[in-house]
Amino acid sequence: MKKKRNLLKISILASTIALALAGCNSDSSSTDTSDSSSASGAYTLQAIDGYLVNAEVYADIDQNGTLSDSDKMLGTTGENGTFTVESDDKDYPIIIKAIAGQTFDTDTAGTLTSNVELIAEKGSAVVTPFSTYAVKTGKTLDEVAAELQMDVSMISSDYIASKSNADQATKETASKVHLAARSITQTVDSLDSIDTAGFEEKVLAIKSAVDDAFNNASDKSSLDGKLVKLDDSNQASTEEMPTGTLQSMMLGNVYYGMNTNSTYAQIEGISTIAFEAEANEDGNVSYTFHNDKHDETFKGTATFSYDGFSTVDNGETIKESIIYYGKDTLSGNSEEFYLNVTNDGDMIAFTTRLDALATFSQDDIINQTYYVLFDDAGSTTTPDVTMSKMTFNDDGTMVIVEGNETFTDKTWDLIEGSLSISGIYDDGRDWNVTPAVGNDSMILLVNKTENPYIAHVMVKNEDLANSLYQKWSSRQ
Repeated sequence: MKKKRNLLKISILASTIALALAGCNSDSSSTDTSDSSSASGAYTLQAIDGYLVNAEVYADIDQNGTLSDSDKMLGTTGENGTFTVESDDKDYPIIIKAIAGQTFDTDTAGTLTSNVELIAEKGSAVVTPFSTYAVKTGKTLDEVAAELQMDVSMISSDYIASKSNADQATKETASKVHLAARSITQTVDSLDSIDTAGFEEKVLAIKSAVDDAFNNASDKSSLDGKLVKLDDSNQASTEEMPTGTLQSMMLGNVYYGMNTNSTYAQIEGISTIAFEAEANEDGNVSYTFHNDKHDETFKGTATFSYDGFSTVDNGETIKESIIYYGKDTLSGNSEEFYLNVTNDGDMIAFTTRLDALATFSQDDIINQTYYVLFDDAGSTTTPDVTMSKMTFNDDGTMVIVEGNETFTDKTWDLIEGSLSISGIYDDGRDWNVTPAVGNDSMILLVNKTENPYIAHVMVKNEDLANSLYQKWSSRQ
């Protein structure tokens, strides 16, 4: 198979491969225009928590404040969360559905890990957690602003852009509003699950915590790295949250890439890409790439976007797509990791550390359900993208659902922090995997049964797992 040149795939089977965009393709209905309205009645809005890119946009046709079968999908948001509502749909409230594994939040590198729905009244310039709070509690934005003691012009406009305002007071207020917005978003999944009284209690608890954080911060820009979380009793805690663009997170990092395909793993081994700590004067970032099976090292420059980065080879621009980017909380080493899918369907997992692996605890596995994504291609390079739902019982038994088949004859065990499942392979071998890095959404696994080792992905959220599965399988 002939493949385009790509810095992340160097194969003796083909001279070149390109990483293709597997995540966030532009929809024909998406737009990035700055005009807010037109003579025809069409208008442009923005979906903002951070900017929500590649989120679905719906007209709330039955005007019941929830997403239902009668509502009309209009398209998907473009860069900076923008979308143009045509005149035929201008008289309806607008619902934004941000989808796990599909929608990019430009506050944080990579896609969302859970679904979120937001809503705004017809004609609104922005769809935000504040507009959602207004609609679901029957309040106007003026009333919401008064309740939260915030400037109504700030919560009804692009508060992210306001953080770059030359006026210091405006910048600081925008940081406070943004902290409140992303914290409120944590309390929302689907619009039909919102209880009005409960929503009000949560938002007011967040408001109080945001006020405290703002008043106690000597540098108000530090709020951009904070998140207010609530426990079941609505007691608030303010936590550090990794925020920033993909470029800012990847600057200065070295990533080690491991294949999910066992044949490619034998051919290519581990790939390494190292980014310089600072961008060049033109905004691009220099990098060095090395593949240990081919002893090739070369240098280049990368231009970053919200969903990856681009390089130029012989005048041709090549997009390196990142379909997931995560911060590690499992290993205790604060590593980072991401997933790429190549144009021939091979998925490569990159992490900032592979020389020391994490371990599973009993609590990680007992009575938990995971969705495991892996390449079941065996001895070929043609991907066989597979997803299994695995439920681990406390007595060592388990249920595996793969496609239309259900298996109840397997058992699991933890051996020195690695997970072992009996008789998974056709030849009767056990499946032995060790976590490399992970977080509350995903765990990157190293399959130690294979030689050389290969990567699998273990996902907790079903929506995220399905989205990643669809993206990966669509590249075959």
